[in-house]
Amino acid sequence: MRKLSLAFLVLLLFLTACGGEKYTVSFYSDGEKLFPDIEVGGEPVNLPLPQMEGREFLGWHDEAGRKYDDNSIFTGNTTLYAQWAKKVLTVKFLDYDDSVIEAMEVEYGTGIDNPPAAEREGYEFIGWDQPLDNITGDLIVRARYQKRAYTVVFVDWEGLVLAEATVLHGEAALSPEPPERAGYVFLGWDKNFENITSDIVIAPVYERIDFKTEYADGGYYIGAYYGDEETVVIPNELDGIPVIGISAGAFQDNLRIKNVVFPASLKEIAERAFYNCRSLTKIEFPEGLEVIGAEAFADCWALTEAVFPATLSHIGDLAFYNCDLIAEIVLPASLKTMGAGVFENCTRVERAEIHAEIIGVQAFSGCSMLKELIIGDEVRKINPHAFFACSSLVEVYIPPSVIAIGDHVFSWCGKLQSVRTDLDNLENLRSMFEQITLIYANFEIEPRD
Repeated sequence: MRKLSLAFLVLLLFLTACGGEKYTVSFYSDGEKLFPDIEVGGEPVNLPLPQMEGREFLGWHDEAGRKYDDNSIFTGNTTLYAQWAKKVLTVKFLDYDDSVIEAMEVEYGTGIDNPPAAEREGYEFIGWDQPLDNITGDLIVRARYQKRAYTVVFVDWEGLVLAEATVLHGEAALSPEPPERAGYVFLGWDKNFENITSDIVIAPVYERIDFKTEYADGGYYIGAYYGDEETVVIPNELDGIPVIGISAGAFQDNLRIKNVVFPASLKEIAERAFYNCRSLTKIEFPEGLEVIGAEAFADCWALTEAVFPATLSHIGDLAFYNCDLIAEIVLPASLKTMGAGVFENCTRVERAEIHAEIIGVQAFSGCSMLKELIIGDEVRKINPHAFFACSSLVEVYIPPSVIAIGDHVFSWCGKLQSVRTDLDNLENLRSMFEQITLIYANFEIEPRD
């Protein structure tokens, strides 16, 4: 593009108006005329300054290569040719913090095929923020990044995947619920995941424990046992808090346990706590124990002895059902309630001494070897079927304290010959038996010797 300056036009008019010998000066570039011819005399003139997009003007030269400028004097007609150089531009490459990565010079209208690369920890470089294929001016470009994404995998103690997530650099991962592991307590995860900076696999950390505990009523309950000892010693306290109970099913179906040492702080043994512990041979309950739940020791076939404390107030249904080797049972006066079938089918029981207020339904039903039955003065009620099918009983004493007897209390007691009581209670006892149903029983109601 050719541009004629105002100064040059003024000069042209001035020279035309002046007299003297005149010469013609012509101006060309790349074969094309740039400006109108001018007439000059023997004085220097201001030569026009051409402009062309993308080029830098270097000066005027004649055909011989001589250079002309504003101080040159023409001595004849002259054709001048514009000399050009491609304009050189500067491209600055800035990082995310405006620091200069590199500065490059390029010719006008060209591009940069191999721009510099940029790096930023935790980020992926994705290019520059302006195109670099046709540069027409000095340029500042900035690096563009995106946060790197990492894969975070949470696994269980066996390496099985619990959760998998994509997390951006520097951000935190969200952990799943820690998996429960029998016999262990979860301590945490093996790696920090508050600031993720790489792909990572995270596993749980556990500590081996013997007991699972549950807090209730101001103390700990043993919820499960994970050890493998034959003799289990239950601690009096954990972390300064007393152990007051054994939870439902805590030791159920454990076939290895032979002996259990209970803590003095124990108040309750819940239902089925030791159900089907077939190797358990002996238990001695601590003073202070108040409750034994339903089926707590049912089907403990090897159990030979159970010593009950003077603090026991309740035994639940079938608590010692089918404990086939127990030989003697002594129930304390503190026992206020008994469930059904507490000692049902304990076929080796030979002696039972009962000081409980109430003898439960089917309490000793099926105790076929029971020979010695002592009913204490504390007993007030004997429930139905209490001694059903106790086929070895021969004689029983029932004290005057008993005011109620249930149906079939001695049914199928084929060897029972005499039920005795105090003389002054004889008619009362006969009256009670007359009001109940008995089968396969033939005994006399007689005064005590």
